Amino acid sequence: MSNKELLRLFFAVEFPDTFRETITNFFLPYHRCSPLIKWIPAQNLHITIRFLGNLPSHQVSTLYSILQTVSDNITSFDLSVHSCGVFPSCIKPSVLWTGIAQGALECATIASMTNRLLCSHGFPNDSLSFKPHITVARTKKVTNQKKIIGLYDEILAESANQTFGTCAIQRISLIHSTLTQHGPIYSTVVSSPLKLSFS
Repeated sequence: MSNKELLRLFFAVEFPDTFRETITNFFLPYHRCSPLIKWIPAQNLHITIRFLGNLPSHQVSTLYSILQTVSDNITSFDLSVHSCGVFPSCIKPSVLWTGIAQGALECATIASMTNRLLCSHGFPNDSLSFKPHITVARTKKVTNQKKIIGLYDEILAESANQTFGTCAIQRISLIHSTLTQHGPIYSTVVSSPLKLSFS
């Protein structure tokens, strides 16, 4: 790998495969009736902690150091996923997401610490408010806004009291995203384990 090679990178919380499949299975009935929506494959479900963009490969060592510092200060925790929402609004939805119930505070702490450490290494400050979530679908090119709104309204109503389960978060990761015509392919560059919980 050349030091000049650019890598599309982000920090993320990843999940066990069984947990990802539980989330995906809930939405399967909608996959077949909603060609206007692009569903995220189960293997790509995650919580983005900080999107970094295209960076030269030689910066991976710095990012790994930041990852280790954060993980050394965060204890492993349980995370539960509950209900759904849309970005940016219900009248013009472009992203469907599932919300984080238990574990939201820990994710926010990870994001805040990561941002501070990135700034200390010369990366720009992330001024956006962090809201931990899992993106499960994106709207394709809108040709029927009314139909999209109706479908999302149906999904939001159906998932209002839906709990997708709980999983243990034991590491945080640096992810490489390779863009293809069929969607991004994610590969874990490196992970760093969180501190063990003895509770």
